[in-house]
Amino acid sequence: MIAHYVETVLFPLSDIVIDLHSGGKSLDHYPVALARPGLNSEATAKIRTLLQAFGAPYSVVTTGEGGGAGSTLYAAAEQHGIPALSTELGSGGTLSAHGLSIAKNGVRRVLKAYGIAPDVATANRPERSSCARSAVPARLCAAGWAFRAFC
Repeated sequence: MIAHYVETVLFPLSDIVIDLHSGGKSLDHYPVALARPGLNSEATAKIRTLLQAFGAPYSVVTTGEGGGAGSTLYAAAEQHGIPALSTELGSGGTLSAHGLSIAKNGVRRVLKAYGIAPDVATANRPERSSCARSAVPARLCAAGWAFRAFC
């Protein structure tokens, strides 16, 4: 019922989707933003713009194969043509001050970049954001999506 509400009521009102997570209890994450590759070149460009505005220390474009695939919020947003990202910003079921700062500053940068809150104070993006790939078509890597890969 919640997924139906999100898809039928909230998505039609949405220009972007940001899904913030602190990480699972048994996981230790790099602070990462995750996105799907998009259904076409226009969607790919919009997703890249969203990832760059958020400015997580690491960004991964993935098809989700091996975990989640099409059952995630950002996969559903992709099907509706809405640029979306998800994050993992903590570990062990906790959120550090560093992870919170990434979330707060990333959301503020997105709100400013999209003109939603143009006057909001923002911190600069990290000097070096990195984008890795996970089961991403080679065309995205050739387009500059793979800045630094990690697994």
